[in-house]
Amino acid sequence: MKKVVFVGISNKCDKKAFDSSTASGKIIDHIIKHLNCVCEKINYVSYAPTDLSGKLRYPTKEELHD
Repeated sequence: MKKVVFVGISNKCDKKAFDSSTASGKIIDHIIKHLNCVCEKINYVSYAPTDLSGKLRYPTKEELHD
């Protein structure tokens, strides 16, 4: 059976990759419903990294998934 992997950049700490409570998650869930294959949702970075002021920043090498 074919497998489709949806890869996002990151998500909030309390959410899963493409969480269905987000706009992108709703779109991905809609697509998955119409596919006849195994699907997986992952993120390149486990969570959206922020700086001390709460603004988004680039992840460090240690934060990236291999």
